[in-house]
Amino acid sequence: MTSSPFGWICKRASCFAIIAIGVALSPFGAAGQELGGSTDWDTPLPRSSRPRIAAALATVDPIVARRFGVSELPIEYLSQNWTPAESLEFYSLRQGSPLMQREIFNALEQPNDTGLFRESNFLAGYGFLPQLRHLQNPDGYPVGFVGGTAVELNCSACHTSRMRFAGKEYRIDGGQAQTDVESWLRDLALAMQRTLDDAPTLEELEDLTPSGQLDLDQQTKFGRFAKRVLGADRAPASRVFGLLTLLERQYARRQRYNDFNDYGRRFAASADRAAAARHEPYGPGRLDALGAILNQACAEATQREDNASVANAPVNYPAIWDAPQHKHVQWNGAVDNASFLGPLGRNAGQVVGVFGLVELQGDTVVGYDSSINFDAVNRAESLITKLWSPPWPAEFGRDTAQVARGQAVYASNCIDCHALMKRDDPARQANDVLIPIDGVVGPYPKLGTDSLTAKNWNDRQAVTGPLAARYVTKPLSTRFPNDATARVPARDILTHVVFGAIARSFVPWREELTLDSAAQRGMLAPSSIGQTLMRYKSRPLNGVWSTAPYLHNGSVLDMVELLKPPANRKTSFHVGTIEYNPTALGFKDEGSFVFDTTKPGNSNAGHTYGTALPEADKKALLEYLKGL
Repeated sequence: MTSSPFGWICKRASCFAIIAIGVALSPFGAAGQELGGSTDWDTPLPRSSRPRIAAALATVDPIVARRFGVSELPIEYLSQNWTPAESLEFYSLRQGSPLMQREIFNALEQPNDTGLFRESNFLAGYGFLPQLRHLQNPDGYPVGFVGGTAVELNCSACHTSRMRFAGKEYRIDGGQAQTDVESWLRDLALAMQRTLDDAPTLEELEDLTPSGQLDLDQQTKFGRFAKRVLGADRAPASRVFGLLTLLERQYARRQRYNDFNDYGRRFAASADRAAAARHEPYGPGRLDALGAILNQACAEATQREDNASVANAPVNYPAIWDAPQHKHVQWNGAVDNASFLGPLGRNAGQVVGVFGLVELQGDTVVGYDSSINFDAVNRAESLITKLWSPPWPAEFGRDTAQVARGQAVYASNCIDCHALMKRDDPARQANDVLIPIDGVVGPYPKLGTDSLTAKNWNDRQAVTGPLAARYVTKPLSTRFPNDATARVPARDILTHVVFGAIARSFVPWREELTLDSAAQRGMLAPSSIGQTLMRYKSRPLNGVWSTAPYLHNGSVLDMVELLKPPANRKTSFHVGTIEYNPTALGFKDEGSFVFDTTKPGNSNAGHTYGTALPEADKKALLEYLKGL
């Protein structure tokens, strides 16, 4: 049996393997559906029971009001112009970013325990928000996990936040989650690897007759995993072969994703990976999204491993309320949101970067087949357009006597870069500003914040590979060089891939790719503006109180710290807690991860604006910011 190095089905794969995969994923019966028969709400509901139980839950108003959220504290959703139904819809949109087959995900054990990897309490340890089962989430996954044939992650997994204060938990739609996606993905691959470690080899299975029965050793991770999927502790060798083949392919895909981002290369053996140096850990609430997206477009989609590059410039998950009202999105303004296809390109690029599939081979006359669900992407955009920034909770306290003074301070020191915007104005526009990192704008000193994110976007190159001589975007536009080894800006390849996926969405023969597909075998900033790509975007500060830590890379703990001269800011602090400090407009200096601002990409330098203000003005400014 052969397969491509990228884990996609090869045309020369043996008939035995293809038939076995089909048998392995045939209807499983009650044992396969229930995955062990537990009645705990972590366990998926039998399909016949889901509508009835979900309908019963939906009649309980307090549960619906808290969006089926789970917490030991009372949960309050802040008023942001979404109904509970709209929040739940956003959490459940299938946007086309398949992580792996649902049956595999549901049956995997934790890497260091026999509990299921999918258990809500376990995933909550990475910062994901637990949910009860409901009609749109019958598996009881956390917010942002979507179950179908495959398990997917959508926008809400990283853009739904929470904080705790005075015995209550507050949930914020569109906010900055405290999820540690990097650690979660690494542990997910490790869980798959350890399941494979004690599995029979494909060669051993090929020596058996397809109908021969194989005992599934319940003392091993693979044996327990296979029983959950296949429904018994004995199974035909053909079914075990198919399941093992599928698991190996999905493990290779997940590990490759991690390797490209962690090391900028792929490894032939685990020992080589263990001996290699990887980038500094991101910690909760951060991800190098642009680096990961470029790796998916330039290395994964083109099947050019040499195009991979270390994703070493993590940034905060940005708040996404008012994103459709911005002229540019991403911290460095990488996406032109005002162009005709800007919003569609922004969202399609996000899906590509988060496990999406794009097929660059075969029929490429009108773009490329992809896994992007454009109906869901467009619906997400409609919902976000409606979303308001969160209001400051009255329980947090506010010195209203200082607000007028704070407003005057803001008008004198902040408004040129951070325009005001009325949060509930249907016609609101962000009027965001692109600020050069090392240039001087007007009377203000240079921005001077950490430049690694902007530098990676500006400098990264990749070979064209299979895209040689193709149009970068629309026909009769600029072409890539007619040389598969020619190096071009990596962002141009991303533009090309996203444009091709969008173009294909308009033709009737477009195929929406899945992990089982046989084929699986001018929206972005242009590349010619040189130094101006070394910049970051400023935005209106409505809801800013909920978006700590501050600066694009999350290097400043709270607003009190941001208003200090950089030399006086904390050089290290803890992140990971959701305990809020309303006095400082940030989270408490608690949590298991230590943020070290001396590490590459973590600098807390720059943004000296307002640091010389009198202390009384700073305090008044904070009171004003609470109301934006």
